[in-house]
Order: sequence, then C-alpha cells, then structure tokens
Amino acid sequence: GLSEKLVEVLVPSMSAISAAIGLSAEFNGKVEVARGKEIAAVTLQAAAEAESYLAQAERAKAIVPLCVGIATTFSAFALLAPAFVAELAPKVGASIITEIYLICPVFAVLSAAVAALATQESISLASAAIGLGARRFSSSQDVGRTWLSATEQIDKASLRARAKWSSFAVSVLPAPFLALLYPGSLEFRAIVAAAAAAAQAAYSLARVEYTLARGVDAVALKSRCAAISDTYANQGARAGAILPFTSALSGLCAATTVAVEEVLA
Repeated sequence: GLSEKLVEVLVPSMSAISAAIGLSAEFNGKVEVARGKEIAAVTLQAAAEAESYLAQAERAKAIVPLCVGIATTFSAFALLAPAFVAELAPKVGASIITEIYLICPVFAVLSAAVAALATQESISLASAAIGLGARRFSSSQDVGRTWLSATEQIDKASLRARAKWSSFAVSVLPAPFLALLYPGSLEFRAIVAAAAAAAQAAYSLARVEYTLARGVDAVALKSRCAAISDTYANQGARAGAILPFTSALSGLCAATTVAVEEVLA
C-alpha cells in the first residue's frame, strides 16, 4: 500500500485539485452564460429597433390608401364633369367652366404626389428595418467593404432627403404631361389627367405594400432569431445554475479532507 507520508501529501493535494477544477468550471460557465445573455440582449435590441422602424413605415404608409381613394374619386368625378357643366353652362361664364374641369385633375394629381412622397418615406423606413443588423452581426471583413466615413454618411443622408423631394416634384408631372399629349377637348384631357393620377397613386400603393411585406418578413425573422437566442441563453443559465453548488461542494470536500487528516494524525 501507500506509505503514510505519501497519503498525507496525496489526499490534500487531490482535494485541492478537485476544488480548483470546480472553481474553474464555475468561472468558465459563468463567463459563457454571461456572453450568451449579452448576445441575446443585442439580438433582442436589434429586433426591437427593426420593429420600431417597421411601425414608423406603417405610419408613413397610412395616408397612401387615402390618397388612392381621393384620386380615384376625383377621376370618377372628372367623368361626370361634362354633364355637370352642361347643366351650368347657361348660368356661368367660360372661366368658371374651365375651373370646374380643372378641379378634378388638380386634386387627383396632388393626391398622387402626396402618395408618392409618403411611399418614398415608408420605403426608406422599411428598408432601414430590413437592413438593420446586417452590419451589426457581420464579420469585420464584410463591414470593412461597406464602411462609410462620417462625411460620406452625411452625403448619403442628404441624397436620400433630396431624392424624397425630387420624387414629389417628379410625381406631379406625368399626369399633366400625358393629358397634353392627348388631342381633344379640355374635358377629355381633364379625364385623362385624373385617370393617370389615379393610376399613379395605385402604383405607389403597390410599391409600398410590396416593400412593407418584405419588411414584415425580415422583422419576423429577426424576432424569431432573437427569441431563439434568448431561449438558448436561458437554457445555458439554467444548466449553469448548478455550478456554484458544485464548486462550493468541492471546496467543502477539500476542507473536510484536511480536517479529517488532522484529526487522524
């Protein structure tokens, strides 16, 4: 068997090693659990920010269906304008008749322009929701390829604002230009302009609905990933909950071993 001197050295040494292993396991486990919880918190934050951008996009888009309804209504009124003017022609002058013909296309074109502006704003916010987290969770090589300086970011934001107002200005032109191209009377051209504006507003609605559908899908995926990450982090915390007990138990065993050895000695 082992000698008494060897046992006196070996037993405390083994108990000390077991205590050190328990404490080291607790340290490593706690570090990994904290790391998992931190990553889960970052993913939850990204999902919440994406939800915020998507909600803002939905709010900006809310006026687009109203604009479509207004443009469609005035395009229908433009069809009725000739009959209305025929009733009023003996009672009013030519200038009033011209104004009556122009009321419907003017309101329809303005509705289409507002719809285009709201669409541009909503698409910008939805794109931000879709792209949120792409750089945050990318590798350093990927981020390096898309890195922008502060001045470049300011220029990009300025270009986005300019594009928004440019789209508003450009959206006013197609319907009147199309009406000018068509030969015919003023009443016919008013009908063409109002119908073109209604079609333009409907196109804006289709664009914004498509982008919002992509945004909803992207945000749902981000929320799902965040929920899975948080679930695994909680499972890791539950599995690591026993580590303080095991390290304390190993320390108790080491102390008991030393005490027993002193008693027996």
